[in-house]
Amino acid sequence: SLTGAQAANYTLTVQSAATARITPKTVTLLASKTYDGTTGLTGYVTVGGTIGSEVLGYSAAAANDSHVGTLGKYISAIALADVGSGATAGLASNYSLPVLNAANAPVTITAKALTVSGTSVTTRAYDGTTVASLTGGTLNGAVTGDTLVLTQTGAFASKDYSSSAIGVTATSTFSVGSTTNGSVQGDYAITAPTGLSGFITKKAPPVA
Repeated sequence: SLTGAQAANYTLTVQSAATARITPKTVTLLASKTYDGTTGLTGYVTVGGTIGSEVLGYSAAAANDSHVGTLGKYISAIALADVGSGATAGLASNYSLPVLNAANAPVTITAKALTVSGTSVTTRAYDGTTVASLTGGTLNGAVTGDTLVLTQTGAFASKDYSSSAIGVTATSTFSVGSTTNGSVQGDYAITAPTGLSGFITKKAPPVA
């Protein structure tokens, strides 16, 4: 109520309670992983753009494509989740997802490393070339469901006979023999074995 000598000259109008709306804050998303033959992104997504020290979890994250590359790849499915405790506790209801596309939720998938073990060099007689024959060799690192076929070639550091071992440079390539993942060569990166050596023996003279 109004009081004072002039109170009678005024009318008090009571305003209705004001209302306001707090909208969810949009988070930022990005993901990066090594090729594994799947679109799953569990453990590979970074959720950013939260307030202060708050953190958020997520579930059911997946990419639109499983193969190596960056261009056009994005998080196509994800659900935010409550996580953390105390000052770091984030409520998923306080946040929203951006539009899921390559600009707002990019995904980078890098090639799966392949290594070769167990390669040996076949001893041969002098023939005037540096060609080395490589045998054995096991390709390591293929994802489950892929069968990869190894091809190896080698070159001696010298074409000439030596009583000691001659260094050999190996070149390793592979092809996709079969796959349940739709894998292609570009999903892998192969490293040839190093430290190989072998022997070139003297060529026996022709029999008269």
